[in-house]
Amino acid sequence: MFLTSENETESDGAARALKRISQTEMMYPEQEFTSWSLQTNFGRYSFASGYVKAKNILDLGCGSGYGSSFLSKSGRADHVIGGYVSENAIKTASRMFQNNKLSFVWLDATALPFRNDSFDIVVSLEVIEHLVEYRIYLQEVKRVLRSYGTFICSTPNKGFVSWDPRRPGSVYHKKEFNISEFKEILSEYIPKLTMFGQDYWKSAERGFSRVIDMMS
Repeated sequence: MFLTSENETESDGAARALKRISQTEMMYPEQEFTSWSLQTNFGRYSFASGYVKAKNILDLGCGSGYGSSFLSKSGRADHVIGGYVSENAIKTASRMFQNNKLSFVWLDATALPFRNDSFDIVVSLEVIEHLVEYRIYLQEVKRVLRSYGTFICSTPNKGFVSWDPRRPGSVYHKKEFNISEFKEILSEYIPKLTMFGQDYWKSAERGFSRVIDMMS
């Protein structure tokens, strides 16, 4: 399963990314909720929360950690691990969001520190576009997902965020996908795909609608 959406989040100027990962964009919980960027980001987590009840979850690319906390509490997940490339962000998340069903870990999205078949669901929102080695990232997601697991992934739709097809629409993005490109790459790793689109006027209200069943 994946979502395709537009994104204009602010950058985490303090985060120093690993060699294979571009500098990232990150949302902070102290930002005003009236921010369009924060509302759209929260909308994605709100959508994902409908799938996580009583599940073991990896929030891959958790940023400041507020979304991982939301999945743990509002989504009633059994346990959530939030992972991110910035050690400073992980330290802050661990300090700000504490409960016995939530933990945070520093990681490289292309070399996950988990055993095979570790998670029921991997949530990874607005991450893949930042990765140079996005195929290795998808291989790692597939490896740590259980055979019946679900991958909930979102990325900007290149057709909306890039005015020039020759380059990404954001300086923080390494690779942007249009719908057909995303379908092609995901289908190599995920056996069944369903596409959803995000309605920005209802971003804080789980404003998503299914637009096509891509594979069965």
